Amino acid sequence: MFKMNGLGIDIVDLSRHEFDDRQFAKRYMTKLEYENFLCCESKQAQRNYMGCIWSLKEAIIKAVNHEYLFSEIEIILTKEAPMCQLKNHTLFLSVSFEKTIVVAIAIGFKSSNGNEL
Repeated sequence: MFKMNGLGIDIVDLSRHEFDDRQFAKRYMTKLEYENFLCCESKQAQRNYMGCIWSLKEAIIKAVNHEYLFSEIEIILTKEAPMCQLKNHTLFLSVSFEKTIVVAIAIGFKSSNGNEL
């Protein structure tokens, strides 16, 4: 039997100056995320990518009761939905943009016997 064990929501304003700082991005992103960040075609695309990753990680941290650090969480953006694999947690993620605002939600599930969904 599976039960929801956490819900995280985060809202980010893309105008935050940190999202233009490559050192800031490198500090909070995994190697793969940072490589994807550097491949963005424009500063605005980098800002959008960083805001998306930041907001999703904040939502995940809230959903799993602060069990992980930013650097331990890797987000993979797909056409269908963002994905993240964490030990002992199954997560459902969603992210949405509206002009300069990003909203992310993470719902975490655990089974009563410790298995993932």
